[in-house]
Amino acid sequence: RFARWFWPGACRILIAAVLPGLAYAGGMSVTVIDSLTNRPLGGVTVTADARDGAVQSVTTGSDGSVSFENLPDGFYTFRAAADGYVPGVEPIV
Repeated sequence: RFARWFWPGACRILIAAVLPGLAYAGGMSVTVIDSLTNRPLGGVTVTADARDGAVQSVTTGSDGSVSFENLPDGFYTFRAAADGYVPGVEPIV
């Protein structure tokens, strides 16, 4: 499991991605939390950008989690965006 803080600001988004062990083949589970309160954020748009240009977007549930299924093999950049927050980016996962 890993997490990274993003851009300084009053409200930031923290992305936590679950890696092998809890991840499943062809997919990725992501949890988005408020970096100040450590509470999950619902309604956040999370985008998986592949190096080949393919893009998949999903919106977090009330528990702050999303799952990307059927992701082709490759490297992805995950982006999280919500009104009132500085966007979060986790490059090359």
